[in-house]
Amino acid sequence: MENQGRDERRFCGSTAQPDCNAGANSNTRDSTHIYALKRLPPRGSVAGAWRVMLRRQGRYVSRTFKDTAYGSAEAAFTQARDYRDAIMHALPPVTLREKANCLRSDNVSGISGVYKAHDPQPRWVAYLSSPDGVRAKGYSVSRYGDEMAKTFAIRKRQEWLSDIPSAFHIVSEEAEAVARWQFPERLNHIPIVTNSQLMPPEAIDEILAKIDQDFDARRPLRLRVTVRRDASDRLRAVVAFNRTSAQIKQISIGMRSRSLAESLSLMGSSLQCAVLELCGGPVARRFEASYAARLLDPVSFDPMRGSGITMYIPRHTT
Repeated sequence: MENQGRDERRFCGSTAQPDCNAGANSNTRDSTHIYALKRLPPRGSVAGAWRVMLRRQGRYVSRTFKDTAYGSAEAAFTQARDYRDAIMHALPPVTLREKANCLRSDNVSGISGVYKAHDPQPRWVAYLSSPDGVRAKGYSVSRYGDEMAKTFAIRKRQEWLSDIPSAFHIVSEEAEAVARWQFPERLNHIPIVTNSQLMPPEAIDEILAKIDQDFDARRPLRLRVTVRRDASDRLRAVVAFNRTSAQIKQISIGMRSRSLAESLSLMGSSLQCAVLELCGGPVARRFEASYAARLLDPVSFDPMRGSGITMYIPRHTT
């Protein structure tokens, strides 16, 4: 990629900290704007990338944004950051109160932390396990009646929920700081005991699939054109375009009866037709105006090494 070396120097080693230009469009109030983003530096023939890694609603979410797919390390960083923010806002972090209010799989009452016991006597029990420990209190059915004992247990559970510290159910200080900056209003919310369900798995699947689909559509199209001279004294070109799946055209022009300049001129006409067929008029005109002359310049063209260009195209232009 033409700008790969320049782009890589903008990032600082293993810390993956973008420079001020690369991060200028990030959330400037968020001092940890690379939270959940990891830089994968290039190795050998493998280009660099940014990887998003998040845990939300009990799910690990991961997606890689390659420099070569977006045209530069900065463009890949922008997409990775936006993807992370989309996941965070669609699946906000769970608070300690919400976690404590999650309905257990063995619950039969339908009310989180409230169940009916029968030994040694019938009673409704309020139960809560939190960072401060375990609490339990029973209300006798014979003393209060079934409905009132149940009501008292629900009220007690609600009272205990309000006592749980106002914090997120997050393991790292960095994640806690980001969550507090992004979602301060969630810490003031005390869930209702009788409304204890978190987001169902199928709803999470649907949200993640929609976000992935949206970011697939944001990935720019890529036109790759390479030209070289082969051992049989022919000038060969490969035109590859990734509109949906890879679309490839190959062009071959004999050079035995033509000079290099003549062969490159013929190749230029053939390439223009191929790009027009694969990519449409706007892209073909941009290729002709910005790339064709440099790609097929007889002065700089090296028949042994050939030449190539990669052109990134916003999807709305095709």
